[in-house]
Amino acid sequence: MSNENLIRTFGNNTQEPSSSKTNGSVEILQAIETLTTDNGIAPTVEQVAEAIGSKNLIGLTFVLDCLERNGYIESLDYHKRVKLLRNWKGNPARLAYVEN
Repeated sequence: MSNENLIRTFGNNTQEPSSSKTNGSVEILQAIETLTTDNGIAPTVEQVAEAIGSKNLIGLTFVLDCLERNGYIESLDYHKRVKLLRNWKGNPARLAYVEN
């Protein structure tokens, strides 16, 4: 996701997304779910960024913070990893995690 798409999707860093889920956040949640299923461990922020094609870690971190405040993810390891709590449909995530 390009910087312009992050800004278009989530506005500037002083505003919350207009809804708890937008197209960009759905893409991020799907990436987290896929990475967790494939690897058996909660992905790092860098892995999520790579999966969605973003080099903007600051923008991604802002989006992840919004998703965490809305109960979709949980930050692990001092915000290095993200654990999916609800999938993009809003249903509880049913993924097995290996936590370090």
